[in-house]
Amino acid sequence: APVPSMTTLRLRPGAELRGPIVIPRGLAVESEPVRGEPVRFRSCHDVTLWPLVLEQARLTGLPIAAPLNRAAAGAAACLRLTFRTLSPDLPMAELGLDKLRLHLRGVGAQAALLHEVLSQSVLSIALADGPADPSPTILDASRLRPVGFAREEAALPWPNRAFDGYRLLSEYFAFPEKFLYVELDGLEARSLMQQGDKLEVFIWLSRAVPELERSVTADSFALGCTPAINLFPQRCEPIALDGTRSEWQVMPDARRPAALEVHSLTRIRESRPDGSRREVLPFHRLGRVEEDETAAEVHYLALRRPAPAPLGGTQTHLALRDLSFDPARPADAVLSIDALCCNRDLPSMLPFGGGQPRLRVADGGVSLDGAECLSAPTPTLRPGLQDRSAWKLISHLALNHLGITGGEQGALALKEMLRLHDLRDTPENRAAISALVAVEARPGVA
Repeated sequence: APVPSMTTLRLRPGAELRGPIVIPRGLAVESEPVRGEPVRFRSCHDVTLWPLVLEQARLTGLPIAAPLNRAAAGAAACLRLTFRTLSPDLPMAELGLDKLRLHLRGVGAQAALLHEVLSQSVLSIALADGPADPSPTILDASRLRPVGFAREEAALPWPNRAFDGYRLLSEYFAFPEKFLYVELDGLEARSLMQQGDKLEVFIWLSRAVPELERSVTADSFALGCTPAINLFPQRCEPIALDGTRSEWQVMPDARRPAALEVHSLTRIRESRPDGSRREVLPFHRLGRVEEDETAAEVHYLALRRPAPAPLGGTQTHLALRDLSFDPARPADAVLSIDALCCNRDLPSMLPFGGGQPRLRVADGGVSLDGAECLSAPTPTLRPGLQDRSAWKLISHLALNHLGITGGEQGALALKEMLRLHDLRDTPENRAAISALVAVEARPGVA
């Protein structure tokens, strides 16, 4: 299946916001038309919007100006974040602030380095009025966690029977910014008692990072952000089973073939003239027939082929397998098909920068002032359909830890595996893969 375009959305709350609002994942936004068709994105994370701004962010080395904290003994640097409510007459105590999610931004590798430091080098955290606060609220370092690895934070749809690690690799190589998030919880220990409109967060680090000390500012962090993917549900054109074909092309919309490409089929139902309906299951679920006497007798195979040159991308074809082999079956049924689709290569044509692309929140009833793209939408990626990677994928199915451990030879095997997931093949991705030197394993207990 293609890997659809992805981007980072920042959701803007209305100026009248006085408390938190939660925007569930799946929020739909649309761009202005490209070649007559809007590009549609859906959010991948639940987003809690607070009436807050990050007023200042500063990373400093020794000497550290921060509240007294014995748990931070040996710290080499400290990150200081200053949050303020949108209105001076709105105290922190009224918000019920319990956690904040921050998207990390920066030029080049700055954001990745900042993420590494905040994920691996935090000693302790304090909530305070300022560096001279005599009674700060101390939080354990575990209160700051990386975001984007849980199944409910996935961007790509993934079957339950498949290993989540492969999804994470595909997402990482397609859109590394998807993982540049951290979440700080436990804030209610201080915020519920904070009568002013300001809260300061001090994060002590075990290592000094001089290059970040010169570059980290409030613009290095963004509130109200979520990854978004150009993937959306679509009711496809019905298919009449007239008995004259062995397979049929799945058409998301016959009027707009250049704007829509099938990513995956989610549901197929067969309707008959007598009004009866039944599910048509994918062929890989054939085993259910033995377990369930009511399971469908007809299963489908989805076949992906290159689309004609003017369209680009791929086309999906459907082949049916009748388990009863009944030649007398009436050839007048109709298939209703639900699918997940993307906008082919239209996201790559969107302008970026200077307020572009302009987005519209397509979900009614959502109280938002708007949304904006913080990163240029990635190109739609497609694995080769007629190259040697198919054999490598078959070998990939037999993967176990013995094949990727054992020093340099293990590293070579792991590199080959990672290249299968790197559809962008950018210099950054190639450098990350080439940096693997050796892989060692040791026994452990889960």
